[in-house]
Amino acid sequence: IAFYIYEVRKVKWNTSLVVQTAMFVAISFVLSMIKFYHYPQGGSLSLASMLPLIICGILYGPGVGMTAGVAAGLLSLMTDFYVIHPAQLMLDYFMPKMFFGLSGIFGTVGKVRPAIGALVCSAMSVFCNILSGVVFFAAYAGEMNVWKYSIIYNCSTNGLESLLSIAILLILPMDRLRRQLKKQ
Repeated sequence: IAFYIYEVRKVKWNTSLVVQTAMFVAISFVLSMIKFYHYPQGGSLSLASMLPLIICGILYGPGVGMTAGVAAGLLSLMTDFYVIHPAQLMLDYFMPKMFFGLSGIFGTVGKVRPAIGALVCSAMSVFCNILSGVVFFAAYAGEMNVWKYSIIYNCSTNGLESLLSIAILLILPMDRLRRQLKKQ
């Protein structure tokens, strides 16, 4: 949270940046509503809803990207509200989406560095979900080891969706997108 506050204070917000960030959040929200599978205990496999947040983090940096993650977390909280503890709120709704804003941390040029950044951020995001599953949803594991259950459950939802988002990122013309957005 301290890193987020540090980064967001460096951002020079203007109308264009706010609108573009809101559009990335809106696209992420719409994609999250397109579900391939919805699990009975909650969670689902959606159509690459992390991709717009990853792209926002790559194009605009961590301050804007993490702000988009906070906004996406708020939208997801409003549509799929299930909170049992403030720490679970952070681990399930805000931190996983904020991590995608750091996708440009290894570089923004080319295809490989942003993909590596997105992969690392996806791993951190899924780890937040796994940790939440272990601490707050252990009762769903039944006889299975709680860590094993949480890893399988969260990797089959957010992990797969993250990999799908990264695969799509690798085929997107990011340089052309960057040039078009700079013209705005």
